[in-house]
Amino acid sequence: MSKINLFFIFYLSINLGFTQQNNSLLIDNSSKNNSYDWIVDYPENIRLPFTNLEIQKLKYVYGDKLQKYVLDKPSRVNDIKHIFRNRVVIQNEDVKDISNYPLLSSVPVFDAFNNLIQSPLFDKVTFNPLIFNFNFNSKRRLIYRVDNTNYLIIIKSKFK
Repeated sequence: MSKINLFFIFYLSINLGFTQQNNSLLIDNSSKNNSYDWIVDYPENIRLPFTNLEIQKLKYVYGDKLQKYVLDKPSRVNDIKHIFRNRVVIQNEDVKDISNYPLLSSVPVFDAFNNLIQSPLFDKVTFNPLIFNFNFNSKRRLIYRVDNTNYLIIIKSKFK
């Protein structure tokens, strides 16, 4: 009996050691192949409340459904603040040819909550990215050219 017990303990210790070694290899490889790219790192500025202009933009897009679909959902609030404050950049590009970028007019309007929404004339100061059905969940940066201008709308990926 003691030889069987000794063999059993020896067998378990080898398997346990091998399993731990394989787990450490898996952990090391996962960090190398960016398996955590889906994690969103929010900057500090999303802790601040919505500004009056942001609330106006939200009301225009969500109408009377704003409370139910945005304000009552903390994760949605964070996502939208991140879009407004960090992820959408408008830049004037005078140096390079931007004709190969898709036009803003090619992006459908997001009218799921307000069927009266129409594509507005572009104004850099009051631009509301939520009016357009951009793929805000893309893992890559998106760039659109504002029709008949040198402005580019750059939507940064929310993923690292």
